[in-house]
Amino acid sequence: MPYKSDAQRKYFNVNRKALQAKGIDVDEWNGSSRGKKLPKKVQEPMSEIRSLAKKAAEYTRNPKNGIASKKEKKPAQDAKSIVDMNSAGGFLADTLAPGLWGGERAGRTQAMADAIGEKTTFNVRHPVTASILPSMLGAAVGGVAGYGATALSRQLAGEHPFRHDMPMLPTLAGASLGSLAGSAITGLARRKEMGRINHFFDEDASEGKVKPKVPNLSLLSALALPGRGAHRSGQVEAYNAMKGNGSIEDQRGYMRDGLNTAITAGSVVPGFPAGFLALLQGYGQNAKTQLAANRLKEQEEEERSNPIQQVAKAAALKVVYGT
Repeated sequence: MPYKSDAQRKYFNVNRKALQAKGIDVDEWNGSSRGKKLPKKVQEPMSEIRSLAKKAAEYTRNPKNGIASKKEKKPAQDAKSIVDMNSAGGFLADTLAPGLWGGERAGRTQAMADAIGEKTTFNVRHPVTASILPSMLGAAVGGVAGYGATALSRQLAGEHPFRHDMPMLPTLAGASLGSLAGSAITGLARRKEMGRINHFFDEDASEGKVKPKVPNLSLLSALALPGRGAHRSGQVEAYNAMKGNGSIEDQRGYMRDGLNTAITAGSVVPGFPAGFLALLQGYGQNAKTQLAANRLKEQEEEERSNPIQQVAKAAALKVVYGT
């Protein structure tokens, strides 16, 4: 193989012994280069790296092809842009709707925790499951309280407190209120932890320690747990927001919780089981988020193998987070 430059020829001959010890036949290189006019030197490796860095600094990541102009939106720089803990609607969602918007917000919080290396409790990782037992206990206590209140009112009215025609409305009302109370208690505890994650996220963002991680969404949970849809969507939304692939608001058009549609449709179509429609919507949402997470993993692999994208990624994070 001929030398690329005269400087390389000199280097090989000066360091002949060391190179031959590594299996490089310097005589063969000299022979293949004999009589050739070699340039004095070629571009130094560091100048190539500087050139690459300069070129990459003009770009930021794009979810479609990995490279885009600076006109693309910047990554989310604070926790509030991902999960607004001061939102009145968010408060109601966190406390009363762990399988809908509240679950989505918990999923975004989980993604923030992963990005800063914080651990979360079962309540944040599985908001629906964590709310089931408290809701059931609350329903039982509330139902007993409603039934007991009816019996007491009859006793005070001089009637038999436990007649066969006891009205069921107070019992059902008590059970419903108790179930909401159990869910609300779990939601308030979850909100407290979400606030803690928000606080630490802002601290780490100011110190340049935020490192978004692609959500590790299990295919098994996608198939077995349709109620996980909102939480999974929240994780993907937050990851994209932290990477600059679109704000939370921009993504809701295609990542929004499908269970809202299921409940609405089931309530207006006479005789159609809303629960079955919700099940189908949940599975559909799980499939969407699974495909989205798989695409994100593929993009991350492409970045690792593409030096321009690696430098572009580092440049973008340095501008936003100071890394």
